[in-house]
Amino acid sequence: MKDGRAFAVGTFAQEHFRGKTNISLSKLKLAVPKILTALWAIKERLNLASEFSASIGFLLPAGECVEGDIKELEQMLLPELSSFTTPSGKMRVSLVKDLTVKPEGAGVLLYHQKKNTKKSGKNSSIGFLGIGYRNSNMLIWKNGGISAKDRHTSDLGFDYLLSEASSHIGSALTHSQLNEILILSGWNVEREKFDRYLKSIGESNRSESIASGIKKAKKMYMHYLEEWLSSIGVDRVETVVTFGGAAEFLKVPLTQYCESNSVTDICWHGEVKIPKKVLDKIVADQDEGGLDFRMIDPWCYLHILNGKIEGYEKHGYAKLLKENKNAE
Repeated sequence: MKDGRAFAVGTFAQEHFRGKTNISLSKLKLAVPKILTALWAIKERLNLASEFSASIGFLLPAGECVEGDIKELEQMLLPELSSFTTPSGKMRVSLVKDLTVKPEGAGVLLYHQKKNTKKSGKNSSIGFLGIGYRNSNMLIWKNGGISAKDRHTSDLGFDYLLSEASSHIGSALTHSQLNEILILSGWNVEREKFDRYLKSIGESNRSESIASGIKKAKKMYMHYLEEWLSSIGVDRVETVVTFGGAAEFLKVPLTQYCESNSVTDICWHGEVKIPKKVLDKIVADQDEGGLDFRMIDPWCYLHILNGKIEGYEKHGYAKLLKENKNAE
């Protein structure tokens, strides 16, 4: 709470205040309540005093991370840190250093550079592709860096696929039910899980029409995503490094697209896996569709900021490639 205004975020907001995700708002507009909530959660978890100092790093979509956006975030956040009220009392947080704001994908990019110095040279061309719930991002590394014009953001996140599916299916399923069935059944729609879920919600009689609608929606979604990727120049990169919660869900069609556009190497999730003991603490539910990969970018970013690179469990690339071929 600050100046009479109270905020609730995340699952708590959904369960107690019927909060809904507003995809149309920029993440910048929602940043301050989330940062203050995170600081309070840290205080409670670590049993800190109500006043402490912290170093804060923040990841924004590539298209929302220009100089003007960063200044706006600082102007909104810094006054709030001086005094804000939480469920356990007032807090005050001082910054150890200036607020660090980077585009989404910066964590995976920095980690990839650290681990693959030879592949990140001036002659390398790498696309860091992130697909999350709200949007898709691409950072294109070339000539030893990333220029402002090579930071791209679109609204083609997982929510776009849900909306497309809803337009083909109609009112048979709610947004949350569609989300559940897409995650459970995967890209190729495993009918056993698909039909079992429809039975549980009393929609078995519409199984064929719903499956057909989802298939059409996926085809249209990939058409839009491929158009966007082509427009920003994926054919100019040798390697694509994926990150984000929905990237794993789209592994099969993304692999097919990259291979048809002369991408010679696909590095899934930056070849990083967060240790299970860490995931168990920070991810409430282990999604069967692989959406727990959403934490990899901030995980890498945190460890790079702290000057650490240990604690990672690397995926075997050959194993991933084999799994992908089996999925096809």
